[in-house]
Amino acid sequence: ILTDENFKQLDEFSFKIKLPIGVVPSPVALITHKAEIDEMYDGDSYYTAMSKLYNKAREWGPACWLGYNSIKFDEKFLRMGLYKSIYNQYITNTNGSTRADLLPLMHCVKMFSPNSLSFPLTDEGKPIFKLDRLAPSNNIPHEAHRSMGDVVATLELSKLVQERCSDLWTIAMQTTKKLDILQRADELV
Repeated sequence: ILTDENFKQLDEFSFKIKLPIGVVPSPVALITHKAEIDEMYDGDSYYTAMSKLYNKAREWGPACWLGYNSIKFDEKFLRMGLYKSIYNQYITNTNGSTRADLLPLMHCVKMFSPNSLSFPLTDEGKPIFKLDRLAPSNNIPHEAHRSMGDVVATLELSKLVQERCSDLWTIAMQTTKKLDILQRADELV
């Protein structure tokens, strides 16, 4: 979902990649994602889907690409998919685009503004940062482990952080580009 700085939705993009014939889906993945086996072979080919995704990223850029645990997880799959399809695999952090991850920001929110959001707890009393637990804890409907469901939950949590922890949000958005961080560090020395 493409938004402006105030989270007004400007565009939305969704796609589905079909499983290649002869590939058997993981039963665990089917259960986790609540997927139907007969739907696994519907959708675009891998290359067609990557082409659509790449073209949409170019259309939306430059942008700040925000996700939940996306830099350590989703970004790796995205880059590999673009690489396999012979596209620029660094489209989310070149040509003026930047990346941000809400998960580490949620750690900061818990540490510096612990009462601004509701954090579910483990039986041992430790905060849970999983999106499928954090979103409902903050009254955000969440269709967990579905791509668009995770996107919407991330967007809604981001709105809450921007609204309730504006200083943390501002600092996080100012540190999405390595060169900006290095420049700020130099200014402080």
